[in-house]
Amino acid sequence: RVKWPKKNETEFCKDANEVLMFLGPRALKEVIEGAELYPIRGLFNFKDFFPEIDSYYLGIHGDELGIPTGWKCMDGLYKVLFLGN
Repeated sequence: RVKWPKKNETEFCKDANEVLMFLGPRALKEVIEGAELYPIRGLFNFKDFFPEIDSYYLGIHGDELGIPTGWKCMDGLYKVLFLGN
């Protein structure tokens, strides 16, 4: 989350372009580098899925047959999986 600085005595910058126009590139860099992490509901880290990805890669589930790509030379290397309902 970015907190935009003041562009004058009474107004705050509304976006990165205004920071750049009124305060310059150095100020914009400082604002972006000072941004705080903001959690987003429903957003996950890739590392949270490593066990599931490994299971599919290693063929542990048994439903990894997937759909052929159409190229016999690729089918042994790549599987198209449908993970929907």
